[in-house]
Amino acid sequence: MTKKTHFVTQIPESHQLVLINVDRLDELVVTVKTKHGSGYVWKLETPDNNFCMLLGEHIPSQNKDVCGEEGVNVYKLEIIKSGRLFLTNRRPFETDKEPLESIEVSVTVLEE
Repeated sequence: MTKKTHFVTQIPESHQLVLINVDRLDELVVTVKTKHGSGYVWKLETPDNNFCMLLGEHIPSQNKDVCGEEGVNVYKLEIIKSGRLFLTNRRPFETDKEPLESIEVSVTVLEE
């Protein structure tokens, strides 16, 4: 079986659900848009710690002279079994407020 890489790129909607089918141990690369220096931070959560393994997180360097510059955060995961992951974009000190954006990625592993 050949390992494949699947890509999920955020489209500009405030709340979204992404459905994806993969094979076991395939890689999933999730890219979300962000505004660097705005105070908003993306947080990745998985209710089941055995669902996937985070292989890496990459936040490309930003232009330090421009606050609020648009950029991306990239998360690379290895999928172990079917499950869900959640990404929320909020200011860490505003825990009582709804996130600015939220994304749910529902992953189905074919032939588990």
